[in-house]
Amino acid sequence: ALVMCGKKMNLEDVMKEIRQDMAYYKNSGGGVTLSGGEVLCQKDFAVQLCKACHNEGIQVAIETNLCFAYDHIKELLENIDFVMCDLKIFDDDMHKKYTGVSNKQILENIKSLVINVLLMKVVLKIPNHVIQLVFSMIVKKNLTLKVLVPVLY
Repeated sequence: ALVMCGKKMNLEDVMKEIRQDMAYYKNSGGGVTLSGGEVLCQKDFAVQLCKACHNEGIQVAIETNLCFAYDHIKELLENIDFVMCDLKIFDDDMHKKYTGVSNKQILENIKSLVINVLLMKVVLKIPNHVIQLVFSMIVKKNLTLKVLVPVLY
C-alpha cells in the first residue's frame, strides 16, 4: 500500500528553508528550482513563492512539462527567471501512446515561450530527433531568443 509522506508548509515555512542556503545562492549565482510532480499543479502557491524569492534577491527556475493552457500558467511564467521544459516525444500519436496525453498543448506553450520571450532562459529537454524540428520552428518565425539551451538525451 502507498503511504503519504511529507508535511504541509505555508509560504513562510518554505521561505525559512530557502533562506538557509542564501550564502550558496549569492556565491554561485544560483537559485531555487520548483519541480517534483508538476509545479503547474500548484501554480498559485508557486507564484507567491516566486515573488517572495525575488523580494529577497533569489532567482527562480521551474522544471515542467508545460501541459496546462498558457493562460493558466502565464502569471507563473512572468515571475520566473528560467524554465526547463521536458518534451518527451515530438510526434503527437507517439506521445499519446507512451504518455497517455497529446503533446499539442506542450508544443503551443513552447511556441508561446519562444514568441513572447519572457526575458528568461529556456532549456528544452528533448530527444535528439526533435532538435531540428524545434530550431526550424524558431527560424520560420525569424525569432531571436535570449537563451535556448537544448539538452539532448
